[in-house]
Amino acid sequence: MKLYYHPVSTVSRPIVLFAADNGIALEHQVVDLMTGEHTKPAYTAINPSRLVPVLEDGDFRLTESSAILKYLADKIDSPAYPKDLRKRARVNEMMDWLNTGFYRDFGYGLVYPQIFPGHKRPGDEAHAATVAWGKEKAKFWLGVLDQHLLGSGRKYLCGDDITIADYFGAGMISLGNLALAVIDEQHRFGVRQRASFTGNEVSPHVLVMTATPIPRSLCLTQFGDLDVSVIRDLPPGRQKVVTAKIMELAEQAKMWH
Repeated sequence: MKLYYHPVSTVSRPIVLFAADNGIALEHQVVDLMTGEHTKPAYTAINPSRLVPVLEDGDFRLTESSAILKYLADKIDSPAYPKDLRKRARVNEMMDWLNTGFYRDFGYGLVYPQIFPGHKRPGDEAHAATVAWGKEKAKFWLGVLDQHLLGSGRKYLCGDDITIADYFGAGMISLGNLALAVIDEQHRFGVRQRASFTGNEVSPHVLVMTATPIPRSLCLTQFGDLDVSVIRDLPPGRQKVVTAKIMELAEQAKMWH
């Protein structure tokens, strides 16, 4: 089976985790969301919605993270998606709860507008209002999760046993735990990415990397309140650097693995 995904994708990670925990062999095909590969004809032919993940199992193609998790669980007869009618209905209920109001307000209302330039609203006032609205809504949903769903004495979302609802929810809840951002300061996107954290609720540690003494990097080391580390030696076993232009979708995975 082949999984089209990206490692930073909130809805891709639950599938990768579930497959790893259950020994499900997947061929991983990275779709580079950062360069817009998901909007190009080669990928829109696979998923016209321009989203990851997508699972291919022979001539069968499936989109949507929730559906893929259910398919994989049924395929291996996993107890994480119970056969009992009521237990399965409870899992479906929790996955729908996560995928509707909670993810809409927590992900798209609060977190994404603060960390992804493409989700930033036009105008400071509109953007601030969006984040404030998302914050209040997210507080409500997190309260329901803490006090009624998990805080009701359950070990997991649906009881004492882990289910695919927990895998699904873990990818979304972890959005609020951004702890480290690694930025190539020499790249134009790195400057925009760093600026997107300024004045926001999201305040991760930042690792800034540069290989050449460009003025901005020099200023940051002197005046940016940074701890500076200098790597003077080449790492042991360093391989020869090969520069290549990768055009075909099937070849791009080589850059990631």
